[in-house]
Amino acid sequence: MGDARHLFPTVTDTNSVANSFGSQRCSDDQTEDAIENSSLETFPTVPASELENESALDDGTTTRSSSSNSSHGVAYITEYPSLDMASTSAVLYYCKKRFLRPYFILLAILGWRSFSDSASCRFLKWLNRFYVVFLLSLILLGFTLQYGACFRMDGELPSEPLTILWNQTSVKHVNVSTKIELFAPGTSSRIGGWKLHKTDDFPPDPTDEQCPKPSLAAFILPDILLLGAYLFFFYVMRIAENEQMETLLEKAFLQSSCPVSLSNQRDMLHSLRIWLAAGILWLMAASTALLLYLATAEVRFNVISYTLLPWVHNSLESLLIIATWLQDVVQITLITSYCLQAQLLRLSLQAIATQVLQRQISLESAMKEIGESEKYLDYLNKDLGISICLLLVVNVSRFASGSLWFLLSDISLIPGVVLAASIMMVILWGCLFLLPLLQACRLSASYDDMRKLGHKVRERPFGFQNASPAELDSFLLYTSSQNLKARVVCLPVTAGYVCFGLGFLVFIALTMLQSYSKFCSSDNINLEKGEILKAFKMGKTFVFEVAMTCDGCVNAAKRVLGKVEDKIESYDVDLSKKLVTVITSQMSKDDVEEVLKKTGNDVKFVSETKVTSIARPLFGRWDRRMSSLTDIVMMQEINNKGLVTLNRPKALNALNLSMIRVLTPKLQRWRNEVDLIIMKGAGDKAFCAGGDVRAITEAGMKGSFMAHEFFREEYILDYTTGTMKIPYIALIDGIVMGGGFGVSVHGPYRVATENTLFAMPETAIGLFPDVGGTHFLPRMRGELGTFLALTGHRLRGSDVLHAGIATHICPRDRLRDLEAEILDLKLVDEASLETILQKFSLEYESNQGITEFSLAPHLELIEKVFSANSMEEIVRRLEADGSEWSLNVLKNMLKMSPTSLKVTLRQMRKGKKLDLKQSLELEYIMGQHFCADHDFYEGVRAVLIDKDNAPKWKPATLAEVSDEKVESFFKSIDPEDVLVLKDDPSHL
Repeated sequence: MGDARHLFPTVTDTNSVANSFGSQRCSDDQTEDAIENSSLETFPTVPASELENESALDDGTTTRSSSSNSSHGVAYITEYPSLDMASTSAVLYYCKKRFLRPYFILLAILGWRSFSDSASCRFLKWLNRFYVVFLLSLILLGFTLQYGACFRMDGELPSEPLTILWNQTSVKHVNVSTKIELFAPGTSSRIGGWKLHKTDDFPPDPTDEQCPKPSLAAFILPDILLLGAYLFFFYVMRIAENEQMETLLEKAFLQSSCPVSLSNQRDMLHSLRIWLAAGILWLMAASTALLLYLATAEVRFNVISYTLLPWVHNSLESLLIIATWLQDVVQITLITSYCLQAQLLRLSLQAIATQVLQRQISLESAMKEIGESEKYLDYLNKDLGISICLLLVVNVSRFASGSLWFLLSDISLIPGVVLAASIMMVILWGCLFLLPLLQACRLSASYDDMRKLGHKVRERPFGFQNASPAELDSFLLYTSSQNLKARVVCLPVTAGYVCFGLGFLVFIALTMLQSYSKFCSSDNINLEKGEILKAFKMGKTFVFEVAMTCDGCVNAAKRVLGKVEDKIESYDVDLSKKLVTVITSQMSKDDVEEVLKKTGNDVKFVSETKVTSIARPLFGRWDRRMSSLTDIVMMQEINNKGLVTLNRPKALNALNLSMIRVLTPKLQRWRNEVDLIIMKGAGDKAFCAGGDVRAITEAGMKGSFMAHEFFREEYILDYTTGTMKIPYIALIDGIVMGGGFGVSVHGPYRVATENTLFAMPETAIGLFPDVGGTHFLPRMRGELGTFLALTGHRLRGSDVLHAGIATHICPRDRLRDLEAEILDLKLVDEASLETILQKFSLEYESNQGITEFSLAPHLELIEKVFSANSMEEIVRRLEADGSEWSLNVLKNMLKMSPTSLKVTLRQMRKGKKLDLKQSLELEYIMGQHFCADHDFYEGVRAVLIDKDNAPKWKPATLAEVSDEKVESFFKSIDPEDVLVLKDDPSHL
């Protein structure tokens, strides 16, 4: 907007506005009588000088109203719409004071209006410019922070990095993150004024995405549309010098200033206040939802590759709240302005119609007024309409996305506060989407009524005896020819069109939900992405559900289906229901029946579903959830030998539930079909860095049994590798921790390299060394296993061989040659394998040399100290020794969870008498207890998320951990939820 902003028309303009209503306005005598007869409260007296100043224009001209006709008319204006109206100046003064001035202040706060239009004040001119730049920067910063925190505005729960906090047994849950940490103190490389410190307790997880949501649809496009709406309205208000809103408001007030229009005035004031109150209530509700949402979430800004200091993080979180609130204010101000303008225009049209029918205005003046309203409608459709259209796209997408998410999600797992906040957000976006359309429909209806006004006048010939038939016909022709509508991007908005559009959207949503329920009823079916898309394209994929008669029949069905893998996309079994699900695009019902009958049992088809191409888009979510399992685990059969590659190098090949569900059945089948199995990890960093701790903690906080399922199926996999009747060789190059220990150490051959890094650091996160550690660690020489279990000490290279974790060692650059020689073996027996493995071990020794065991000088002390049967005694013995090594071990060990230390020591003592089967069954019971304990989640937070390495253990000291609590970890929580392993572990 230019330097001269006009609050009111100039002197000439004011007179013209007043004269345009001359035929219908009340005289000052009428107003004076009305005020004198009124018994209601009135405004305080307004001095004439103040009124003159209030009428001053920004460009220096002044509008002065004469008070000689009626001093009461200038001095008073009614506060309540039940009073008759005062003079033109008083009406305009009231209009400005009660509506225009607050409205202009709001526009100035949002940068859509200058703080001052004074051309002489250079400071204010620069302030106006810099303030707009500041607001735009804050809005853009808000977009960036929302993306960095994965904070969606559609009500859908964020995944990472903003994660839900669920207080269960006084546990604060947050996601696992393993980024590099930013500390003011510490030792490491320096960047600027900060120092970077990398945690050593657990390896980083490079798979932490900056935001797993679809960035373009969820963030970039909505942000561009919202910014476009803000900038276009800025152009309308600050550059185009458009004052239609102010003029229309003044006109509406003047039209309602006659006693015959008291009902019109009352409706106008009432409706304006309702719309303003609705905007304020919406903003309050949005702020409440935002605060509820963030109060139950831990915000992580993963656009930054390191963790910020707490005060920096808190500052960014505060900026996120402020910027999000500013975006809400921008939206509600734009939409409220549109609704108010539409309401004023409606009331103006109604006032014209009332005055025509009551013969307070001539037909010629009425036609002029109707024609003038077209100018305001054009402003509404084109200037405000473009910004509103952009916001409608944003709001309908947020409303639809949030609604579908609720309908397709299991909301029973969502915390109540979070669910309430999300529902509130969805409702709020629905309101913002519907309200402008509702007002546009009402305005279009008012113009339709205006088209009928000529017919109403023509039907009352005796009411317009002073008008000639030609004037009546002219008025009828003029009104009937009007085809004015509220429009959004040139599309007329009427009740019929809006209802049809909403009905069509509801129809599409119901169709999608019904199709989704029909075709996506199984959460356990695993489809490879390329195959399902190919099947959809063919349009003949079938989902068969087949009932079996016994447990053995189900296992037999798995074996026979495994032999026709090339003809099926996926199969799944439910042992509890004795149900087999087969998805195939190449086999008919009869073919499947014939294959299953090879089990020697009768089969019964429960259901048969044909998946057609129309359902293809509905599988996007399902397909992503179950995508590419063959990519994360590669299983090849070469020369009748099995080669398994854990193929998640970016995640350091960490095991997740999907990988386990691919590995176990395949290994169980291979144990009877191939001569040997080799397992290795992809990439050059890790063999397997552990299990999916993040998924376990998240599921545990939601009360899900996924954690139990993970432990159960992981231990079955470990037992499978430990009970192989054929040679099982693990090439443990790189990091070997947790789950990687479980799938390697129970086999007869473990080949390390100079790059191998082994540790069992579970006590640092409030857990215990599982995956068969109960069986293996106590059987290491002396008390070395107990030492490794309690301290999480790391072994590297040849130390892994000395400790007995590895059976052989090989130069890293020769691993492929070792693998090739094993796969080329003609006769697989223990002697031939040992010959090859010894050959490469000797090569390593001759080329690099096997250094002395780093713990050799301390083995005697380890035996002496860690043979104690209580943690207190171990601490006492370390203190009594007093050596530097002992004190360092003690210092590091006391950082661990006291509960984990005591339970782990008891575990090691029990494990000496347990075989592998009994150990894994016991660990399943222990895992249930740790998933319900505070320390596990606190340890994950301190070590893997915040990385402050300052966990708040409960209990905080060894003395506070009672023997009763320790023993409780070895007792089953639910007698029916136990793991029973069989000698033939084909029972996933």
